[in-house]
Amino acid sequence: MKKKVFIGIDVSKSKLDATYCIGDNLQVSNHFIVNNNPKGFAQILKRLNKLEGDHDLWLVCFEDTGLYSIGLALFFQEQGIDFCQESALRIKLSMGIKRGKNDKLDSREIAQYAYTHKEKLRLTDMPKERLLELKVLLSYRDRLLRQKNALLVAARESYECFGNETTQFILDDSQEIIAQYNQKLKDIERRIKEYIQDDEELRQNYDLATSVVGVGPIIIAYMLVQTNNFRLYSPREYACHTGVAPHEHSSGTDLPQRRTTSKMANKKMKTLLTNGANSAIMYDPQLKLYHSRKVKEGKNKYSVLNAVRFKLIARVFSVVKRGTPYVKMAH
Repeated sequence: MKKKVFIGIDVSKSKLDATYCIGDNLQVSNHFIVNNNPKGFAQILKRLNKLEGDHDLWLVCFEDTGLYSIGLALFFQEQGIDFCQESALRIKLSMGIKRGKNDKLDSREIAQYAYTHKEKLRLTDMPKERLLELKVLLSYRDRLLRQKNALLVAARESYECFGNETTQFILDDSQEIIAQYNQKLKDIERRIKEYIQDDEELRQNYDLATSVVGVGPIIIAYMLVQTNNFRLYSPREYACHTGVAPHEHSSGTDLPQRRTTSKMANKKMKTLLTNGANSAIMYDPQLKLYHSRKVKEGKNKYSVLNAVRFKLIARVFSVVKRGTPYVKMAH
C-alpha cells in the first residue's frame, strides 16, 4: 500500500499518546497527547490534516485494547481512514529486546511497526453495531459464568472439608444464588439469539452454521463475533486463531517432533469447540465412525479429538460459503 504518514497510538483508559513519522525518516517523529474521547479523536484528525490533507496517504496503527480502543476504531472507520488494530503481543515481539518503557516510546514504536510492516498489515474492518453489541453480551455471559463457577466450587470445597452446619448453610445459600445465575444466563442467551435473529445477514449464517451437528448457538455466536460474520478468516486461519491447527516443531538435524497445537490461542473458543466435537462424535454417524477408526488405529485420542474440532470449523465455513445447510451423512 502506498502510504506517507505513519501514526502510532498508545491507547490507555483516559488518554492517547500519538506519534507520527513521515516516509522512511523514522528518526524524526512528533509526539502529542489527547484525551481518549470524541473530542480527542477530532484533535488527532485536525493535527494530521495540517500535516497531510490526503487521508489515503495515512496509516494509523494501535493496539487492540478492547473497550478502550473501540471508540477510536469506530471514529477512524467513520472518517474513511485506513487503520490497523494490531495484537499487542505481535507488536511487542517485533520490537526485539527493550530496556525501557513509557507511553511516548510505545507510540513511536507502534508508528515504526506500521512503517516496517505496511505491506503485510491487514487493515481493520470494524464489525457492524449489532456484532459489537453481541460481543458485549458474550463478555457479560462469560463474567456471570466465572462468578457462578467460583461460588459453586468454593461452597462445595468448604462443605467437603468441614461438613458441618455452617458449611451446609453456605452450600444451600450458594445454591439459591446459583439458581439466579442460571436464570440470568438463560435470559442472556435468549437475548443473544434475538439479536442474531433481528439481523437478516446474521440470521442466515446462524441458521446455516447451526445445521452442522455438534455446533450450538453459543459456538456460532462467538464465531460470528470473532470472524466478523465469516469475513475475517479462512477456515485454516480460524483454526490457528482457536488453537486447533497443528504446527511443526523441528530444527537442524534434530529428530522432528510431533506436530502440536499452539498455546497462543483463543482458549475460550477452543473449549467450546471441544464440547461441540464431543457432541458431534456422539450424534454424527460419520464423525463417530471416523473417531472410532482413528482410535483403533492407535492414534492419540486427543489428536483425533482435535481433528474433529477442525472438521467442525471446516464444515461451518463450508455451509456458510455454499449457502446451503449441512446434510448429515449416514456413514
